[in-house]
Amino acid sequence: MDVLAAHPVDEPLSAAIEASFGTATAERRLEDAARARRLVRVLGTVPLLKTRWLAAGREMHERLAPALASRAAAPVDSLEVRLMTTAVLDAFTVTMEYWAWQDEPEDLVDLMRRALAFLRLDELQAKPAPSVDN
Repeated sequence: MDVLAAHPVDEPLSAAIEASFGTATAERRLEDAARARRLVRVLGTVPLLKTRWLAAGREMHERLAPALASRAAAPVDSLEVRLMTTAVLDAFTVTMEYWAWQDEPEDLVDLMRRALAFLRLDELQAKPAPSVDN
């Protein structure tokens, strides 16, 4: 989240997100891919841990939304910013779960890039629609 927030708001969103993949913290977490995959599988299957993982995702949502709002020049609580934030975080979650359960997993960073490309984030217009007076 901090890496994304530090990138210029006029930089394509997908590029700013991809920059976070190359941080020292991200690389350390993926050094032992087998261990990371086991952890993701456990987080997704043990009810208590899954609940905590979902709560952590909500916390990340609260941290990511302001960064996306500043890029969209939209209020943080706008429908568009909320949807974009949820789409980005769900893309990460789904990608990590997909990666964790594959017998012969692709590179996680490549999968993340694929997920972001599928979402076409750079084409989304997160600016809220003008209000219509009745």
